[in-house]
Order: sequence, then C-alpha cells, then structure tokens
Amino acid sequence: MRCSMKKLKFLLRTASLCMAFILMGTNSVSAKTPKVKKIKFSNVSSKKTMYRGTTKKFTVKITPSKAKKRKIQWYSSNKKVATVNSKGVVTAKKNGKAYITARIKSQKSKKVRCRVTVKTKKVSKVSFNKSKAVLQQGKYYTRKPSVSPSYAYNKKVTYKSSNTKVATVNSSGKIYAKGQGTATITATAADGSKKKASYPVRVIGKITSSSAKFVAHRGLSSEAPESTVKAFELAGDAGFWGAETDILSDGRMWEVLTARYFSA
Repeated sequence: MRCSMKKLKFLLRTASLCMAFILMGTNSVSAKTPKVKKIKFSNVSSKKTMYRGTTKKFTVKITPSKAKKRKIQWYSSNKKVATVNSKGVVTAKKNGKAYITARIKSQKSKKVRCRVTVKTKKVSKVSFNKSKAVLQQGKYYTRKPSVSPSYAYNKKVTYKSSNTKVATVNSSGKIYAKGQGTATITATAADGSKKKASYPVRVIGKITSSSAKFVAHRGLSSEAPESTVKAFELAGDAGFWGAETDILSDGRMWEVLTARYFSA
C-alpha cells in the first residue's frame, strides 16, 4: 500500500512539472509575439491638406514594434477625391474631403485615420530666365518659361506676340522671326491665375558673308608670327576686315582693341 502511494505521489509531481513547463513555454511564445496594441500615423496628423495631382506616402507606427501579424490594410472613404494603394501612397484626385484609414488586418479594431482635404493649387509665378532675344530674319527660336510652384495643377501657358509682322509665336513657344523690328512675346498662365511674363525680341536682317565683317586674331597668325607687320599684311590680303591687336604702354598691357587696318 505504501509503495502504491509513493508511486501515485511521484506521478502527480511529474504531471505537475510537465504542466508547469507547458505553461512556461506558452507564456514564452506569447511574450515573443505580442499582439498590436496601438497604431498611429508617423508622418501626418489627423488632418492633411493636399493639392490635386500630388502624391504622399503615409507611414504608420505600430506598438509594440515586435507585434505579430502586422499586415496593414488601406482604405479611402472617397476614391473620387483621394485614392490610396497597398503601400500607403495617397493620390489627390479632385477637390473635396476623404478619410484615409490604415488598419491591422488581423485586428480590425486597431486602426487610425486621417482626413485629407484636396485643393487645386494655381500658378503663383511665370518667369523667363533671359530678358531679351536677338534673331536673324527667317530664323526660328524657342524659349519656354518657368512656372511655379511645381505642384500647381495646371502649369500650361499661352503665348502671344505684340507684333506679328515682326515675330509670330505658336502654342509651344516657338518664335518665327518674320520681319525686322521689335516685338514682345508674352506667356500667360492658362489656369486663370493671370500670372504672366514677357521678353522683347529684336529681329535683324539676315547675316550673309557679304554683310559680315571678319577680324583676324593678331593678324594672320597661322601664316606669320602674331602681331607682326607681316601677319597684318597677310590678313589684309586674305580679305579680313580688320585685325585684333594688343596695345602696350610702359611695358604693360592696357587693353585689347579691334581695329580696322585694311581698306574696304
């Protein structure tokens, strides 16, 4: 009888130890893979203003950071106003309001949302990087303006010439130098903001070999030592209009001149 009682006690102790180890193991696994307790946006607040045509990636912070089953689902309450993809990238589509929601797929109660207001940004400035242009008659030239801000929804401009007898301009900003004179080219924002910029264009006559005057650098230095009488004579014989030379005074170079040395 005593032997049986000892065996029973031994079996009970063994069973108790086994159960304790099982419980410890369960707690250990649970501690290593806790559930999500909180989710919040890390780069936006509960409200966000966006402009049509722009995008913004929303990111979230999950607590604890080692929570299991962290897969996030994204939703938009109004896809006509703003859409969101599976990576949290929000695209502003149309003026209005939409709620962007991120939630834990396995714990639908764990979620966060942001109210997105979409507006249309108009052009605030139109500018040209150069102040004027000089063109030969019969030539083409294109100059496009800078339009800001970069996130303006409609950055198109329309072009106009103040004198189409001198210069014409097409819808792409390409100018044709039609006749001699001066004209002003104006680019105006097409979004109704009335922002514009302009620059003057002067059209001169065609430059031909007979109208151009060529100057030899320090004489015809390819045939004779530069800045020598021989170099200047050879330049005149070759048909150059003039020659450039250095003017020295007191052993110092004062200036560089282009002077006519030869007869017309």
